[in-house]
Amino acid sequence: MSISECMEALRQAETKLCRFVPTNQLTVKGVGNFHGRVLYAAVESNENLNLFVDQLNQILHVAGFHTDDQKKFKPHISLMKMNRSVSKKVGTKKVDPNLCGEFLDTEFGVFTLDSIYLCAMGRHHDDDGGFYRTIGNLHLVNPISK
Repeated sequence: MSISECMEALRQAETKLCRFVPTNQLTVKGVGNFHGRVLYAAVESNENLNLFVDQLNQILHVAGFHTDDQKKFKPHISLMKMNRSVSKKVGTKKVDPNLCGEFLDTEFGVFTLDSIYLCAMGRHHDDDGGFYRTIGNLHLVNPISK
């Protein structure tokens, strides 16, 4: 399945997906890293968010797009990534773990999930030089929250 087909499947399932959008605010608390290369702020998981993610995965699976079930979903907001050019400039491939220490239990705030973005990772970046290239997005409104 191509990325554009994946986006079309999401658009077709938008009404169904909207019913599962968490109505409660999501808390951003603490920081972590993926393999020392990506620094992120953690989004606290909750039952409503997990139900939404399960529904999203089911929609994608039915459409023929298979997610990597080996990796457990970790809700997060990426803050930075050590790519090759940055690694060369700073002389290391990994984010300094000392950067995280004082923020491990910091609560950064809350937000309401209202959109999802389908992003591609790899050689082709956004025009602003970001790591993720946005293929498309959906603005989601749960009918219960109207």
